[in-house]
Amino acid sequence: MENLNNYSLCTRCLAVISLPGGNFTWVDESDRSSCYGGYHLPTNIHEYESDKFNNDIQAEILFRFSLDSGQDEELGEAETFGWFALFASFGAILNTDCVGSVTVARYDSETAARESWSDLESEYEAWEASGDDWREDDRTDDYAWDYAH
Repeated sequence: MENLNNYSLCTRCLAVISLPGGNFTWVDESDRSSCYGGYHLPTNIHEYESDKFNNDIQAEILFRFSLDSGQDEELGEAETFGWFALFASFGAILNTDCVGSVTVARYDSETAARESWSDLESEYEAWEASGDDWREDDRTDDYAWDYAH
């Protein structure tokens, strides 16, 4: 399983950068041509703050991966059910809610992430079939909190 700790955000341009050990390369730390400061400076995880991402740098990293369609699968929409993205190789499911808050559920394995994704797909299909327009706060299962971490 891929380790999210092998990635960071550049403090200058907010690009996702791969650190030593990262397998996916969106922007490599050594690429000096694509950053305002001439080189990428990894964010210190202990100094990272963001209300949108609940001070979780890994949630922002996965969110930025999703902007380039880096997720395996996605479903929903933030305004109603919630938008979810499966990152099986990271053992994670990303969620964006109706107020723009982004959270990530982490799993011990790719298999566990896929099993939770399957449960989420079933709930989404039932929600779509119901024709209900309730907001995500009305769900009985809050996937942002109930996932096994």
